[in-house]
Amino acid sequence: MKDFLGADSMILSSEIPQGKVLATPSDNIDLYYIDPSDADFQQLGLNYTVVGETPLIGVHMEGNYGRVMGETHALMGMKLWAEYLDGIANVSFGDVGSAAVRSAARKSNQV
Repeated sequence: MKDFLGADSMILSSEIPQGKVLATPSDNIDLYYIDPSDADFQQLGLNYTVVGETPLIGVHMEGNYGRVMGETHALMGMKLWAEYLDGIANVSFGDVGSAAVRSAARKSNQV
């Protein structure tokens, strides 16, 4: 998402539990990708064709004469992570109503 509630960019994930917000500046995010044309794949006998400056997707096509059809295989791998763990804000919050009750209870105990 871009320009949502004043944030330049947001990545939303269902992996983060309800009641928790994780945030970091975009400069702290690194992207690592697997080059499908890498020699490790070639050692296994897997040859993938990549196009472009950043080879994110590898494609291999071959004919299957036994079934009279073409087979296409595509491979992609990416991982995002934060370069500096201390640059991540990890905030938990609960029910707004219960927070107000706790706040009122603290005030009444201080009187």
